[in-house]
Amino acid sequence: PVKKPEIAVHPLPPPTPGDFDIRPWLARLHPRFKACYEKELKLSPDLSGRVSLSFATDGAARVFGAHIDSNSTRSAGLEQCILKELGHMSLPLEGADLDVGEYTLMFSPQ
Repeated sequence: PVKKPEIAVHPLPPPTPGDFDIRPWLARLHPRFKACYEKELKLSPDLSGRVSLSFATDGAARVFGAHIDSNSTRSAGLEQCILKELGHMSLPLEGADLDVGEYTLMFSPQ
């Protein structure tokens, strides 16, 4: 049987009423994160695990300070690709000055 790569996410809590909800914006990146995983899976067919990351946004709602908190896959390529894609996220100005901690992605070759 052909393995189908899977990505799951440990969800962020809902925002406080009136605060910006970044969850849909992050969900738009999931196909890109999955593409990162698929690329690395070609190099290491049994690659699986969790990658937890944190980041903030500046006054112009651009991502900065993104870093990997933990990576049980031990794939540097996956880390670099995820951080690159996260850096391309485009938010409206309502997404300025956020601090997002411990956003966890779980990868499995299924």
